[in-house]
Amino acid sequence: MTLEDWLRDNLIQPHRTSSREIGNLMKICNRDLEKCRIIELGPDWRLSIAHNAALQSATAAFAADGFGGALVGQSLVALWFSTKFGLNLNSLSLVFFFSSLLSAASTWVSVRIAERIGLLQTMVFTHIPSSVFLIAAAFSPFAWMAVSFYQLRSVLSQMDVPARESYTMAVVEPDERVAMAGIGGVGRSGASVMGPAAGTALWNALGSSAPFVGCGIFKVSYDLLIYTMFRKVKPPEEDKKASEHGKEE
Repeated sequence: MTLEDWLRDNLIQPHRTSSREIGNLMKICNRDLEKCRIIELGPDWRLSIAHNAALQSATAAFAADGFGGALVGQSLVALWFSTKFGLNLNSLSLVFFFSSLLSAASTWVSVRIAERIGLLQTMVFTHIPSSVFLIAAAFSPFAWMAVSFYQLRSVLSQMDVPARESYTMAVVEPDERVAMAGIGGVGRSGASVMGPAAGTALWNALGSSAPFVGCGIFKVSYDLLIYTMFRKVKPPEEDKKASEHGKEE
């Protein structure tokens, strides 16, 4: 069942998030993590609190990523290419055709990369360069250069999606997977609702490059946050491979 099916069947409801709500989630995480240090709490209770804090942190990070990505929607990118470089509809259609094609193809490559370096590393180390390429496109002086950077960004921008879905399902208990998928999906979708309006406001206030820079900063911050929080949390499959490799040595 997809997120759209859940929305259609009223199993979940759309939710508009805000920077205040994300900040409140992070406060809850810090509170729960502090409680885990209390010696009087039993180990099971401490583990449960820490687990809840990790899920809340992941939800906040996914929401921030969704908001950052929505700052630069395809319509805004089309307007930017048109106003800055004068690209016509025929040229724009080719730009977005190849960017969509590259994004789709990259998800297959993501699987191979994850097998070699791990799910979390694939999420982070492909996502950060894509954000850098987006910022580089914003400051490109020539149309061909901007298009090239945008296409390079398309190659990498969706590689984290299959790795992220696999990672989040692997590190939670089987009976929590549906809830985690729903929470993560609603968090990202809810945060992305405000993205286009925020991107337009940045354009009007700071110039046409501002949404691209804002998107890149949000996404890089998300990647660093996720890696910092979960770099020591490995899925069972990766733990098993590491153990087997250790025994062989």
